[in-house]
Amino acid sequence: MKNNQHGRSMIEMLGVLAIVGVLSVLGLAGYQKAMAKYKMNKTVDQMAQIVNNMRTAFINSSSGPYPYAIFGTERNADAMRKAVALRVFPDEMVQDKAEPVVRNVYKGDVYIISEDQGQTFEVVFEDLPKQVSITLGTMDWGLSDTSGLQEVLINNDSEEEQQTPTE
Repeated sequence: MKNNQHGRSMIEMLGVLAIVGVLSVLGLAGYQKAMAKYKMNKTVDQMAQIVNNMRTAFINSSSGPYPYAIFGTERNADAMRKAVALRVFPDEMVQDKAEPVVRNVYKGDVYIISEDQGQTFEVVFEDLPKQVSITLGTMDWGLSDTSGLQEVLINNDSEEEQQTPTE
């Protein structure tokens, strides 16, 4: 008697599934690395936009030597409303204009406070991963009294405040 069965054996199918599984795992790892790099670059871009927008908004300020005094030395909802109205933050960061709520790509809060009685300002990023914190902290943002930006404050996942060197 002749056997005319055609098709694939169970072992062949398991081999194909194993290969597809390995390729999927490798693809997923590559995707996660690409997303982490994208988020880090996006955070750096957002920080650069904030700094440039702050400098532009207050370059010809009529507030005299204390243009950043409106932000206060602690987080302040009224000051954040003014910053949002001045379009200091990129639009994708502003979650709610009425509150206002401004978040980075890691869902941490972002806000601005003033230093030196309003002569300089600080940008605060909360809940950033360690690598992103290091990247932001080691970049040259033109920190000085004349540029306005005094510090970049970064709060890590454990809610401990870390200050980056300013000079």
